[in-house]
Amino acid sequence: MSYYKIIDISAKKISYRRACVFGSIYVGEDVCFRIKNGLIEKGNPLILAEIAGINSIKHTSNFIMLCHPINIENAFLNVFIDDDSYSIFVYSFVFAHAKTGVEMEAMVGAVTALLTVYDLTKKFSPLSYINDVKLLFKDGGENPIGSLDNLPLQFQKYFLNKKFVFSNISVFLITISDRASFGRYDDVSGKVLSDFFVANSCFNITSIILPDDKFILLNVIKNYIDNYLPDIVITSGGTGISSRDITFDVISNFCQKIVPGIGEFLRVNGSFYSSNSWLSRSVGGIYNKTLIVSLPGKPSAVLESLHSLGDLLLHAVSTIKEL
Repeated sequence: MSYYKIIDISAKKISYRRACVFGSIYVGEDVCFRIKNGLIEKGNPLILAEIAGINSIKHTSNFIMLCHPINIENAFLNVFIDDDSYSIFVYSFVFAHAKTGVEMEAMVGAVTALLTVYDLTKKFSPLSYINDVKLLFKDGGENPIGSLDNLPLQFQKYFLNKKFVFSNISVFLITISDRASFGRYDDVSGKVLSDFFVANSCFNITSIILPDDKFILLNVIKNYIDNYLPDIVITSGGTGISSRDITFDVISNFCQKIVPGIGEFLRVNGSFYSSNSWLSRSVGGIYNKTLIVSLPGKPSAVLESLHSLGDLLLHAVSTIKEL
């Protein structure tokens, strides 16, 4: 005897749901060349795949049995050629306030886009094959999956889009990393920090890279604050629990007043993306009239932290100036 039922979600609360799905299809070198040079007679497969994907997202409950219809608030796809693998990559994004998740909508959008690419290019590459379809990230419900770390950095901004106004605020940004300070790898976190403030109307920005050294960090922060009186000092890196992670020790001992809620807030917010957040020793405090905040070193964690902290930073600076 067969049995089926639609799940009753009447008791669930509406929350903001987000999801991202990745998929790829191998099409070969010739098809990539034809797409780049406009030689696919039906049209540009990349653009048509995006349109088909969005259309299917809106009708997911018609394709997937017992799937609840959802009022989609935003959906889009990024479809592009990966030259290294001669493949087409698809990232499908869906956003909605709903009682249930939107990962199926994102999945249907990605698969439809991939099938559209196949249909438009099979004349030239009949042996093309869909290589990978997977959920990278979803949140908003009781069981979040994945992390923004799973997304390329350029796509993480789609999940972090609130704007702040730091036009009258000066910031001093410090990346704390032995390897970055010695030139062994690029300072990606420092660029994320700087880009965030530039994008939010702050133009009085000074940046520096320092090694994991207590004496150097303490002297740089103290001398800069004493001489230039910045509104905010933000450090990135050194907040973990290894022997080289010294940021917490320096800042917590240096500040005249600790603001415990900043570190607590960062750990709670970070835990939505990774349980490792609970091992972070991020801290916030005040020295003279400068707010000091330490963030983790991972670029995605820096971006997540800045967007969650934006309003708090502005309010804290305003309050400190009144003291």
